[in-house]
This record gives sequence, structure tokens and C-alpha cells, in this order.
Amino acid sequence: GCDSLADTVFNTVWTLGCRPFMNSQRAACICAEEEKEDL
Repeated sequence: GCDSLADTVFNTVWTLGCRPFMNSQRAACICAEEEKEDL
């Protein structure tokens, strides 16, 4: 699931921002990956 939507959502998420999309499961997958690296 996430990888497939990543292509389309990736552009939108990075354009508008990760925070507003965090509520959405689609963007959550992309944002979660970055947060995990910090931890």
C-alpha cells in the first residue's frame, strides 16, 4: 500500500508539508519513515 501511493502522495506531501498530511494514513507512512531515523 504505502509504496504505491508514495509516488502520487510524495509530491503533494512535500509541496504542502508533512504536518498537515500527518493525519492522513497515506502521508503518515512517508513522514513516519523520517521520524524513525531521528530516533
